[in-house]
Amino acid sequence: MRIVIAEDEPKSREGLINIIHRFTDYEIVGVADDGIEGLELVLKMKPDLVISDIKMPGLDGLGMLEKIKEKQMDVQAVLLTGYSQFEYARKALRLQVVEYILKPLEID
Repeated sequence: MRIVIAEDEPKSREGLINIIHRFTDYEIVGVADDGIEGLELVLKMKPDLVISDIKMPGLDGLGMLEKIKEKQMDVQAVLLTGYSQFEYARKALRLQVVEYILKPLEID
C-alpha cells in the first residue's frame, strides 16, 4: 500500500511515520506539511491511502479531500483531528472517509 501523509504538527507527523514503518510494510510515498502540498503529492504519487489532519494551514484536510474527489481519484482516506465537532465528522462521512480518529493516538 502506498501512503501520503498530510500533517502540520511535526511530532504527530513523525509519530505516524514511525508507526507505519514499525508495524507495517506499507510505503510512504510523500509527506506534506499542509493540504496544498498534500494535494499536489496525491495528484503526483497516486497513493492508495491518504492520512491527513483536518486542521492545517492553507488548505485543511477536508478541503484537500474534496479536491481529490473532484478529480475522481480512487483514494482511501483516514482523517486525524484533535476536534470532536460533529460537523467535521459529518463532512468526513460525506467524503467517504474510511476512518476518523481523534488525537492523541494510542497504539494498542
